[in-house]
Amino acid sequence: MQAWFCETLTGPDGLLWKDVPTPEPGAGEVRIAIRAASLNFPDILIVQGKYQFKPALPFVPGSEYSGVVEALGDGVTNLKVGDAVAAMGSTGGFATHALAAAKQVLVQRVREVERGKIFDEYKGRTPIVRSGKTYPVRETDFDNAVPRGGWEFSTGGSSGRRSRMLMELDFLADRSPYEQIMLRLLDIERVPLAVWYPKLPASIGLTACLRYAKVGKPADRWFDMTLAGRAMPAWHSWALSAIVGVSRLAGAPVPSPVAAPIDAPGIILDWIVESVAQHRRCALQCNVSSVVRLCRAATARGIDLRGVQFLTGSEPLTPARHAEIVATGARVFLRYFAIDLGSIGAGCGAPDGADEVHLLSDNVALVSSGAVLLLRASNRSFSESRIAMSRAGRPIAAASKNPGSLISPSTTRLNSSVRFGLRFFR
Repeated sequence: MQAWFCETLTGPDGLLWKDVPTPEPGAGEVRIAIRAASLNFPDILIVQGKYQFKPALPFVPGSEYSGVVEALGDGVTNLKVGDAVAAMGSTGGFATHALAAAKQVLVQRVREVERGKIFDEYKGRTPIVRSGKTYPVRETDFDNAVPRGGWEFSTGGSSGRRSRMLMELDFLADRSPYEQIMLRLLDIERVPLAVWYPKLPASIGLTACLRYAKVGKPADRWFDMTLAGRAMPAWHSWALSAIVGVSRLAGAPVPSPVAAPIDAPGIILDWIVESVAQHRRCALQCNVSSVVRLCRAATARGIDLRGVQFLTGSEPLTPARHAEIVATGARVFLRYFAIDLGSIGAGCGAPDGADEVHLLSDNVALVSSGAVLLLRASNRSFSESRIAMSRAGRPIAAASKNPGSLISPSTTRLNSSVRFGLRFFR
């Protein structure tokens, strides 16, 4: 097994990653193959000798962890090999394996059909029912109180049910340099730029415009991908107007959205034709299927898209889609991002394949199966740190710098919109 060992009380920087023999459980114990571990404030204190419990050196920190029972000691009858469990103690969690007293282990035996129900419960969508008791919950009951200075959105990813989400301002500003690097890589810093995304309550259009404005390249146009059956609440309209207004006062204007229905992209093609005629080039950011839709409309109208740079993501850029795009004369640059994790991957300047992206390892960690990674958040409270692990033998991208990926209190008043803009554009 492997583990982080504390041999001197010098803090997290003094921990050593070591290979040691995998222990066998004694009577009343189980061995757990660890899949995830939490990083808590006591874990930081204990490796400095500042916590009330002071284990003998050397020791493996980590007071809370979960995983799968791998071996049973004599006398253990309440657990079986393969059980998904969680353990809470004082030490041992920052390792690939740990021994725990069977009586102190919490077992989770959840049928697959119940997993969706539990997910909805802890999203505040349905009441929590346990042991015959019902606990009414709301989405706000699970808000994270740590992030400050953000704005509430809703997102369902590419195809899921929409959920509340907070985009924290500091995190949004931290992502902005990725835009600047991309603009320089593609040599489009001085060409007209537009985005084609829905307006509030969808987040992607506003956050894209804010990031471009932050690096001094405000989008020239924001085409609102008007979605059928989704009326914009009045407070969303007020909030968006306030943010747009403050951005203009700050000298980094966010454009007001202009309706451009997904099934009628003619207004966007007109902008492309005009921009290329005046500047020889232009750039448009939208999702992959929207790019394909535009290319088909351009072909139908006999429009040559040479000089157009598409910036895309959110959906797979398959070889067939890529071929259809480049056949119009346009170029396409792929990125991979999520609302809660932020920027995950960026396209390659000299790709070997249409869908090649590079992992942005300063923002996310890709952890191989069976490995454990302890992450420390630079210049942030440790309560905002997250642990990246792997599941089911597949590597996953996790561990974002964004504490706002845990839902935070909403700010839904007009004056909150003004504070949002003043702080972001400071």
